Parts: sequence; structure tokens; C-alpha cells
Amino acid sequence: MIKKPKYNTLFKDIDTDTDVEKVHNGYFSQDKKGIYKDTNGNTAADDDAYNLIMRDKEELLSFNTKLRFIFSHSALREGWDNPNVFQICTLNETRSEVKKRQEIGRGLRLCVNQEGEREYGYPVNTLTVMANESYDEFASKLQKEYEQDEGVRFGVIETHTFANIPVKKDDGSFEYLGQEKSEFIYKIFTEKKYIDNKGNVQDALKKALKDNKLDIPAELDEHRAAIVAVCKKVSGNLNIKPADDKRTITLNKQVYLSEDFKELWDRIKHKTTYSVDFDTNKLIEKSVENLQKNLMINSSKLVYSKAKVNVSVSGVDATETLHTTVLATDMRENLPDIITYLQNRTNLTRRTIVDIKIKRLKKEYKMLY
Repeated sequence: MIKKPKYNTLFKDIDTDTDVEKVHNGYFSQDKKGIYKDTNGNTAADDDAYNLIMRDKEELLSFNTKLRFIFSHSALREGWDNPNVFQICTLNETRSEVKKRQEIGRGLRLCVNQEGEREYGYPVNTLTVMANESYDEFASKLQKEYEQDEGVRFGVIETHTFANIPVKKDDGSFEYLGQEKSEFIYKIFTEKKYIDNKGNVQDALKKALKDNKLDIPAELDEHRAAIVAVCKKVSGNLNIKPADDKRTITLNKQVYLSEDFKELWDRIKHKTTYSVDFDTNKLIEKSVENLQKNLMINSSKLVYSKAKVNVSVSGVDATETLHTTVLATDMRENLPDIITYLQNRTNLTRRTIVDIKIKRLKKEYKMLY
């Protein structure tokens, strides 16, 4: 298929000569139930896959390694360090927000070159997530967190947005477009309603980019491609549904009045209610017994740490120089409303929770005295 003219333009910089078996591999850690394990670990191939994906980061990052696609179950989340991840495709329905953060976090690190040095800039540090619908709300919340906590603004054009566009001079050297011209573009975009008064991107700009009809001043036309590229990064995609595709759906009465539909409706129209009947006293006794055996309440501790912080162009490094644990025996804190907390977490009644606590305290009292 790659050799067909229809597809070969997609693979100009891709190695298509390597055997498919060398391009993809996977490591599937065993879960709590002892399943989802693709190998038994008894062959050399198993060891090679594990070592390459989970241990040999330098070899995995090398251009000499043909591996490009890694399939994983319960393995490549926290603790897996590979900065050169540029695409993430979730094949499962992830509901845990923590797990989503771990998965996204695999691709949010600055990538490194073959010398192990960090590479900066959007052209190379762009993460593409092929996500299912459950990620939509999560991505929106994560973006708002970045905006609130870090001051990062998404979908916003500012007066300095275009200032760093490189401009090639006659002698071959480069200079930047500059703040003055960037402010001029910002003013034009505001007048044309591409952005609002606060710089937020409007649908008019997205539509102009989609139709390749971005209106910019004639004196800056030579920089059109660079200005368009910056606008596309900031604005995102515009999903427009043509008005001509709208159509009115009418009720098909033949289906609605058919005997098959009536039979189906008679089966599914009833509301179902159910109740769970269990022995409350037995539940309390088992809960108390379990708490007595497994609940351990240790003394509060204070942890004192001391570190040196080195701030450089490449980032911030912290080296811990002292780590001390201090026992605190006289700390006093206001007790929380533990009954309401347990009620919300367990859906048990307040009376049942109180009975469990009282019976457990009585048993502790007997054991002490």
C-alpha cells in the first residue's frame, strides 16, 4: 500500500525497509488477577523486549533502534522514563483521572537529541493524543489547571505573539519581526474580529485559516506563511458542519405502529427497582473484626528536608542534602467529621457507622483492661 501513489507521500521520512516485527513490540505487566501477560519470561525474546522497553533507555532512544510502536498494559505509567514520546493512543476506556495524568505525562517531557541534550520549542515538542471521548472533559480540566496554576493561556493571541518570527536578511543572517510589527498585526486582527479585546481567538480566525483566506497587511505578505503557522498553533481546529447537511428526521409511523416495535416496547418500558437485604448486625460484627485485625494508626510524624536548588538555562535541579524524620507525640488537631466522611464513602447509614465505632472501642477497652 505504501508503494501506491495515493499513500507514498505520507512516508517520505519513514523507514519502510525494516521488517514489521522489529518496528513494534510490547511489555504487558501482570495485573493483580495474574492475567494480561503476553509472555512467560522463559525465552530470550521475552528478555530482550523487557530490557529494551523498561530498562535500556539510551538504546531505546537511539536512532539505531527500529522500535517505533510500543503496546503496553499497566506498565508504561509512572516511573517509566522515555522523554521522546510524541504520540499516545489509548485503546482502553480510562476512567481514572490519576491514570490519565500518568498516561499524558509520558509525553509531556521535553525530548532529547542523540547526545542526551534537551530540545526546546514547539516544532519538535508536540504531543498528539488519539483519545476516546472520556478524555474530552479531562483535557478541558487539565488545560484550565495549567491556565490557573502556571499562567499559561490557551487560544489567546497577545501583542508579542508574532515578535519572534525569524526574518531572513539579504546577507543571509536572521533577525526577528519585532514587537512593533507584532502589535500592528494584533491591531489588525482585533479590527477584523479575528480576536476579541482580550486576544481570545474567535471562530472568524479559525474559518479564515481553514479556508486559507487570512487577511493580513500587504506590507507583511512576505511573512504570511510564518504568521499563518503561529495562528494555527494558537487557534486550534474549527469543526464546521455545513448548513446544507441539515435535514429533518420524521417519525416512521410504519415502524412505530408495527407489532415488533410494540412487543419490544412492552418489554423495555417498565421501570426496574431493586433493594438489597443484608443482616446489619452481621455487617457490624465483620466490620469491627476487620478493623481490629487490619487497622493500624501510627503516631504523626514530621519530615524535615533540606535541598540545594540549581537554576540554569536547561531547567531547575534540586539535590537533597538532608532528610530527617521527627516523631511528633504532642501534636493536637481538631478531629474531622469522620461519621459524615465514612457515610459518603460507604453509603452506610450514620447509625450503622456509629455502632461499628462504638463496638470497636468497647473491644479495644476490654483488650486494654
